[in-house]
Order: sequence, then C-alpha cells, then structure tokens
Amino acid sequence: MLLPEEVLLAIFEGLAYTSEPPATIHRARSRFRTVSPELLSLSFVNRQFRGLSLPFLFASLRIRRVRTAQRFLEFCSSNPSLCPEHTRGLLVELPFDRVLPLFECQLLCLIVAQLKRLDYADLGGFESNYAVLNAILNSSLTNLLIRSTTDSEFQQQFNNVLLKNPSKTVLQDIRFRDDLGYPIFSRTLGEWLDRGMKVERMSFGLERSSLLLNALRLRTVKGLKEIVLSIVYLTPSEPISFAWLPVLTAAQPQLEKIWLHDTARGTGNFFCKHLLCFVSSFATEIDRLDLHKYLCIRDIGLGKATGGFPSHQGWQVTELSIGISLQSPMLIEILSSVVSSFPAMEIFNLDLFDSKSPHLQPADSDLVSVLSRLPRLRYLYTQNLLQVLKDCRNLPTESASAKVAACAGTFVTWYTSLMAKKLVHLEAIHIREDGSARSQRGVYYSWNVAGWLYIDDGSRDVHGPLNCSGSNRR
Repeated sequence: MLLPEEVLLAIFEGLAYTSEPPATIHRARSRFRTVSPELLSLSFVNRQFRGLSLPFLFASLRIRRVRTAQRFLEFCSSNPSLCPEHTRGLLVELPFDRVLPLFECQLLCLIVAQLKRLDYADLGGFESNYAVLNAILNSSLTNLLIRSTTDSEFQQQFNNVLLKNPSKTVLQDIRFRDDLGYPIFSRTLGEWLDRGMKVERMSFGLERSSLLLNALRLRTVKGLKEIVLSIVYLTPSEPISFAWLPVLTAAQPQLEKIWLHDTARGTGNFFCKHLLCFVSSFATEIDRLDLHKYLCIRDIGLGKATGGFPSHQGWQVTELSIGISLQSPMLIEILSSVVSSFPAMEIFNLDLFDSKSPHLQPADSDLVSVLSRLPRLRYLYTQNLLQVLKDCRNLPTESASAKVAACAGTFVTWYTSLMAKKLVHLEAIHIREDGSARSQRGVYYSWNVAGWLYIDDGSRDVHGPLNCSGSNRR
C-alpha cells in the first residue's frame, strides 16, 4: 500500500533537486534549481508519481537555443496545464552577442506571456532591449534578474530608459569603478534605485570605500544583501578602521555578508598586517610562531555576530580562504590557530600549495580532529589535500594516469566519508587535486580530481560525481 499523498509529496520535495554549492565571493546566489535524476526516475513509475512530480519538473526551466525556445512556446500552447501552471522560474542563456535580434525578442515576450505563475526571469548577461524588459516586467513575475554589470555599463544601457515597473528589477551584482573622480551613483542608477530597483550585491575597491560607504549611509538600497570590498593597490600605514560598520548596518537592514577580497591572492599578507580588528588573535599567534612566510589569507567573509563568538562592531568572520605552504613544519599548528581564532566559520577554503616538496605529512586523523573543532562548519573547499595524507603514498605510479586518477578519486571519497562522520554539521566538500609522477620506465603521469561531494544529513553518506582525468607522456 502506498503512503498518504501528503507524505509522498514531502518525499518528492526532498528528492526534487540536485544539491547546490553555496554562494561565495566568487559565486553569486542562484535561484535556478536543477531537477535530480531521482525525481526523473520516479516520474516514470506510475500516474500518481507523475502527477506528484510535475510541479517540481517544470518549476525551473532553462532555454539555451532559439530552436528550443520555439519548441517550448509550442509546448506551452498545447499543454496549458503544465508549464503555464507550474513554471516559477525561467533562465534564458541564448548564445547571442549581447544584443538580442528582433525575432528572439518577440519569442521571449511570447514565452513570458504564456507563463502565468512566473516568479522570476533570469535573462543572462546580454544587453536586452526595451521591449523585452517591459514585456517581462508587465507580466505576473516578481523579479527580473539582471546579471553582473559595472556602474558605467548600467549607465550606458539604461540611460533614458523608463520602464513601467522598475521595482521588479533585481540587479544581482554591480561593480563600481576605481576612478576617484567618478560620481558614486550615476544619475541613471540613482533614479532606478529611487524607483524601487533592488540590488543584491555591490562590489568596489577599498580605495573608494569611504566615499561609497558614506553614500550607502544616506540611501537604503532595497534588497542589498552583500558588499564586496577589494584590496587593489592600497598600502596603508596603519590598520584599517571599521568604525562605519554599525551605521552601515543600520542603514542597510537586509545586509547579510561583507566580503573582503585581496586581489593579490594574499601574497603580501595584507589582512594579517592591516585588518587587525578581525584577525588580531590569529595574526598575533602566527607572528609568535614566525610562520608568516608559510601562509596567506586571500578572502574573508563577515556575517552578523551570533552565538557568543568573538566579533567586532557586531560582525564576525564566517568565511575564510587561506593558502598554506606544504613546506611549513607546523601545518597542524597553523590550522589549529585558524580554528581557534575563527570559531564562527561556516565556509572554509583551504589551499595547500608548494605540493612538490611537502615538509611534513601528518596523520590522516589530525586534519579531521582539528576541523571538528569548528561547530558551524558547513562547506569545506580543499586543494591538494592528498599531498598531506599519508595513505596517498600508496597510489600506484606504474599504472596509466587515468587509473591513478580513479584511485585518487576513490581515496578522496573514502577520506571525505571519514570527515563526514566527524564533522557533524558539514554539508558538502569541494575537492580539487592535481598530481603528477614519473615512473621507472620514464613515463610522466599527470592527473586531476575535482568536484563536489555532498553529505546526507541522516546517514552522513557521501555522494556526488567527481571528475577524474589523467594524461601521460614520455
């Protein structure tokens, strides 16, 4: 006997979509949900399962080709109970050179008119035209998503364009130029903000931070969730002050994340020298151990303070990207200092470099033991992790490179399973491994293993395809 339909629906909802990696400084939020293979399989079991699957199968649709768009329009017309009723999101990735031809514009307008329950439309990164924008904004959708752009591009594209419903427009990321003589908000951008346009992320160099942050204090930007401050050419003589944080937080109530990005990838250890308000305990410990030359902080993510962890001006470090040299004689000590200094960290990006000459390979359990002291860790990025694991020495070196890559992938999956059992809040791990070896026969092997491994919350089992590839030459 089958389960009650409401129970089945809850099961289908849990299986409906593939797991998605988190939003980071380099990856914006995505509303698009990819249907899982499990849901597709269930939809073929029987009529009841097919009916339960339909709302999820057609909830998010992606259009990549003009011919697909034409067929989709025909499908909508002949099946009014499917896409027009169930589709909530539309992602358009047509391969055009920025400006859409008239035919494609008309096609998009007709498609949008068919989707009566559309919540959002993501038109990709092209330079759309007035007709398409107005057709979409006059439909029933809630949000029209505009991808990443610069302030000057926005000024050029939307100057003198008067849309009927700009409050439905969501600018996902706008990057401000570093020219100190350029106005903070262009006339066009200011007008659109005044008429209700939302902006999810603003990015600008720290050189202009005082001007931009002062402007943000005076204007509440609807929907603003993230700010990215990039270190470009700045070489301050004293630590950077974040005294403006409380005022900014009050002016932008929806703000969730502030990212600090070192464009030099931490080569000058800028953060340890000039960001003492957030990394003081870590910088002090690294200075005491004289380990500056073995590490570099590349990115820092700040979130609003919760849980009684160390904070500054109501914010704390919740995301960290750090590079650590494998030539360091105190790898575990550095990681221990990272963990104790940033206990509220939820996303940790660990890049182990200088992998050709590792100084020390600690026990496999040491790394897991250290990371288990992060009570909130949800996502872990690792690069060259195999270089520090003793069992990795057992990888074959006389086999074809593809076989070595497959063996490395198997070992990574096993070790990730071990981590999943110990790190109880971990949801996913991103792996990137590059290895090479020369056999006794003079064959040079190189291999690569990369991909996301996701962790089931209940069983803590690990799943997800790893891309394993290799090549060899003499």
